Order: sequence, then C-alpha cells, then structure tokens
Amino acid sequence: MLRVKLNEEFERLGELLKSTQERQKRLRALERTVAYKAAEQLRDEVKKKAPTNPELKPYVDGLDVQDIDGHPNALAVTAELTKKLSAVDTSKTLAIFPARAGEPVFPVAAILRSYEPWAVDQLPPVTAKSVAFREVTEGEVDAARAANVLTRPTVDKLLQQAGVKLGSEFVVSGVAMLDLANLALRIEFGAPGVPRAMHWRPAVKKAKRGEFVKNMARDPEFQRFVAKTLFDAGFGAYTAEAPPTDDSIKAAEAATFQDFQKRLG
Repeated sequence: MLRVKLNEEFERLGELLKSTQERQKRLRALERTVAYKAAEQLRDEVKKKAPTNPELKPYVDGLDVQDIDGHPNALAVTAELTKKLSAVDTSKTLAIFPARAGEPVFPVAAILRSYEPWAVDQLPPVTAKSVAFREVTEGEVDAARAANVLTRPTVDKLLQQAGVKLGSEFVVSGVAMLDLANLALRIEFGAPGVPRAMHWRPAVKKAKRGEFVKNMARDPEFQRFVAKTLFDAGFGAYTAEAPPTDDSIKAAEAATFQDFQKRLG
C-alpha cells in the first residue's frame, strides 16, 4: 500500500485559501488579467487591419486599452485625439457638441447641440468648453451650412437670452477633439474620400467567439501565471500581469459606445 501525504506547502495553501478574502483576491486578479489581455488582443487586431494611410496614422496610433471606472474586469479599446481649430479644413468638417459624462451642461453647449451639426465657419462667436470635429464630405458641409444660415438668428437670440456674450469669433476654451467613432465607422463601411478597411468587425467577431480567451488558455506563460495565482501559497504579484492602464473613462462615457458597437453588428 502506498500512502500519500500532503506536504507542508500544500497544507499551507489549503489553510490560506480557507480565507474567503484571499480566494476572492486571487480570483479577481485572474479575472482582471483575462479581461486586460483580451482587450489588448482586440486592440492589436484592430490596429493590424486598420488602413495604413499616413493621414489616418494618428487615429490608429491613438487606439489603446482604457479602464472603465468602477468596473475592474471591463475595459475599453478607444482613443481621444485633440485637434486644433486652426488646423481644421472647414470645407470638410462639421462641429458637434457631445455630452461628456460627468461634466456640467453649459448653456452654450446645450443650445449649440440642439442645432447641430455646424459648419465650422457658421459657428456663433461664442466660447465653448469643448467641441468635437467630424470629418465629412463637402456635400455634407454644404447641407449643414445651408441649415445653419436659417437657424443662426434663432440661435444667436437664444444665446443672448441665456446671458451669453457674443464675441468676434468662435473659441474653444477646453478640449477640441476628433469624432473618432464617426471616423471609424466611415472607414469600416466606406464613405466618399475615406479608404474602406474593415478593421473593427473582424476583431469584434473574434472577441465574441471567445478566440482571444482561447489564445490565452493555450499560452504556456499564461498557464503558469494561472497556476501560480491559484496554487502558489507564496505568490503575491496578483496584478503584475494586468497593471492599471494609463487612462480611464467613466462608466457613463463607456455606455455611449453602445451605438458604435451595434453598428458593427
């Protein structure tokens, strides 16, 4: 008869994992790592299939993994690129005023948002905290400009009634950014003047099929990390494989991506 006796390390691990807090800590670390590495694979897959046009390089380079506040096991692949007002091609750009999660609603933004999109050269001479620039065709700008001409008198009156002082030109005091969701969709599905390249849909389909997680499960390095996390009594570097990202977004802001995801199918 062969008698099998647990060694001291295994007994110590058993005692350690009797602690609910310790078990939860290790499982949370493992869940976070899976989410983080899956998001990294999604980002890399999108970048790999994205167009290589030099003018789109800032968009592609800007894509990265971001944490979602309050949701450690949910991450987003997104970007936010600033844009100088002076660098905008007014013949191919529209201005919009998206609601930013957690920010107060100022009268200027609320009024301008009600009458968007705006041709950049038709924006009222006010100061806005933030604006997003949407790259479109000249025809779309012409259509917006025609609508803006009709509504400008009403908008100017509403701004004055709200106590907003009209100046000599439109000014951005805070953030001017590129509407990346719109740009990504135009690239994905094709639009006049934009090179078509399906880069999001193939990557999202892989994520939905669980391919990224399967890739991890086959990776010997990841297998060793799982074993250490779950069965090494002395292992404490739970977050080493999935450190906090450089940037984070609020949950309400992440919710605004739902429309983008639905369009991808």
